[in-house]
Amino acid sequence: MASNDDSLVSVVYLKRKLHNTHDERAPPTKITMFQDCLLRIPHGKCINPKVILLLSVIALGNILLWKYFNHPTLQKIKTYSVTQANVYTNSTTELISEPIQNTTTFHQEFGDENQRIVEAVQCSDLINGKHVDGKTISIKNKILKSRIVPDSAFSKLANNCTEFVRERGYLNKPITGEERDFPLAYGIYIYKSVNQVEQLLRTIYRPHNIYCIHVDRKSPKNIIEAIQNIAKCFDNVFVPRRVARVTWCSIEVVRAELYCQSELLSRNNQWRYYINLSGQEFPLKTNLELVQILKQYDGKNDVFSKLNPTIVRQRYRYVVVKNTMKNTTIKHNPVMPLNSPIYKGELHVALTRKFVEFIHHTDIGRVWFTWLNDTLCPDEHYYQTLNRLSIAPGGDYRLNSSVAAIAVTRSKLWSNKKACNGTIVRDICVFGWKALPKLSKRPELFANKFHDNFDSLVLNCLEEVINNRTNNPVELNLEFYRNISIAKSWNAVSNADWRGRGNKVF
Repeated sequence: MASNDDSLVSVVYLKRKLHNTHDERAPPTKITMFQDCLLRIPHGKCINPKVILLLSVIALGNILLWKYFNHPTLQKIKTYSVTQANVYTNSTTELISEPIQNTTTFHQEFGDENQRIVEAVQCSDLINGKHVDGKTISIKNKILKSRIVPDSAFSKLANNCTEFVRERGYLNKPITGEERDFPLAYGIYIYKSVNQVEQLLRTIYRPHNIYCIHVDRKSPKNIIEAIQNIAKCFDNVFVPRRVARVTWCSIEVVRAELYCQSELLSRNNQWRYYINLSGQEFPLKTNLELVQILKQYDGKNDVFSKLNPTIVRQRYRYVVVKNTMKNTTIKHNPVMPLNSPIYKGELHVALTRKFVEFIHHTDIGRVWFTWLNDTLCPDEHYYQTLNRLSIAPGGDYRLNSSVAAIAVTRSKLWSNKKACNGTIVRDICVFGWKALPKLSKRPELFANKFHDNFDSLVLNCLEEVINNRTNNPVELNLEFYRNISIAKSWNAVSNADWRGRGNKVF
């Protein structure tokens, strides 16, 4: 049996042989010995070369995983994901089951029927992880789903605006001076389920905010009419004059946002932040909590982005064929119009008013939109790349291009059946009631996604949570959000700065 020293020497000579390097000092017997055995472990046992190859691949995979998932900045995402219980400093997460007394004099009384949205099941038990009989939950969910209002019925319900607004609880929520001084603008983008959209709207509605509801032009006529009738009941809710025919992963997704933003800017000059939502999302924070969190950002955007790993999406031209994106195999314009790499991220954002003005009042946003026009999934690159420009108000340009910019706008779970507590639809988790304990403690502002025809209980319990925390505020751990803002190294640029230097990014 060869000694350890002989083994080491033999490996050296083997390497020389593999590289066709001749060395007369190499013992022929050693090379012969190791031709079929590249590595020996203690006691002289030989490891099969295939095993060595497999171990090398695993080692390389671990290095890549560390590089992309354990990067110090990305580690911060893990940190706030696992410390979600620290979002509320007083740890008051149980729902209040007793009737709530209204804390203001300028709202209608918050009636008992609104305190417990869900009868027969205690949402507080579900949220706090207490055992609840599965049959009871199943029966309750069936009852709730049977109460879903058909799309066509909403047009008639909203004919009497006074009754509609009163009965559905739009004006029975207390509002603080802090909220009034920090109005928000929403773009809500929908194509189905008026019932679920209306539940979202009444939960986030405040008279001093402003809401644009964009209905996909392909949507059924009864959905379009229902949303238009609902919007007529409010001075601060509207359907944009121009609407896009939206196809998933097409430029029309961005166009719909720009249509809403344009009117939000012209209709109201007070709002501070723009938040985009789909009809299948729901808030995890009250309006007051949203305001307090966004104030910690101090004029910075909340946009997740990372360096685009490949330019395949921009290499060829794509067109819409039967509501899907098809590759034409025709080369796309390779000249990048911005002095920046391309970044990728989620469409879900919270943008400052200055950033939205920057998009609409300079050529930068238009030129970038035009270049992305016939690429694949431009909605995952539009805001994300603009937000990395040195000139972008509230942008992330100070971050190294290889560092991902973190965001807390949305809680979303991709392709993880074990953690979903619901069902997976097109690789995204649709949350069910079993997700309530986690959702109620998440640090993000909103969650994606929900389907009321799959699980109405989770939505109704979350609405109950938000209503009760609205009337009985809990103290947020604002330092938590302040630290996230600092970690991003965001940059705030004044209005005059970007107006004066608008052409320097080209």
